[in-house]
Amino acid sequence: MSETFNANIKFGIGGEVDHSYRYPHRYERQERDGRTRLVVGPREGHTGILSDLATELPPPLAVLYVLVSPGIEGHQAARYRSPQLTLSEVQGLLTAHRRFLECDSRHHLWMFNPDGHGLIVYNRHALLYACGPIESSEQVLSAPGFSQEPVEVPYPHWHLYHPTFHGEERRMLSRWGWVQSPLLETDSE
Repeated sequence: MSETFNANIKFGIGGEVDHSYRYPHRYERQERDGRTRLVVGPREGHTGILSDLATELPPPLAVLYVLVSPGIEGHQAARYRSPQLTLSEVQGLLTAHRRFLECDSRHHLWMFNPDGHGLIVYNRHALLYACGPIESSEQVLSAPGFSQEPVEVPYPHWHLYHPTFHGEERRMLSRWGWVQSPLLETDSE
């Protein structure tokens, strides 16, 4: 799906484009490739939770903006990596682009320590993945009342890409001197 009049919907299930899917505010621990991660399905306030989880990442930080379905002619589906950032700069990005990140499915956003000491992913299915530090990330999640239960992406589902956010895409890509690289095969999942 490519357009809708309700710009508050990122993705949903069923045949009604104006009915979004919201997770039941839970998280679970998963083992994958010998590593532990938290899969988080927030009901709301996604960028606030991302901001809180980012406080657990050791500085410096970086952002990887993965543009899967560009809405603007001339923009490429690609990975865009930021320069090294402070926590305040990352949180500023989350605040400035909150609605765009939470309500449009054209992208994923990764926040990480460039030395490999922590990673948080917010994907286009409105899921967060905290890949370290696990224990302190779990403490962050216990504060807003998440239950620890399985989290699954509903299938079948659909994604929305809102023309009203094309200007946000332009502002996002002009924010820093991003280093562009090709998408990986797994980026369109």
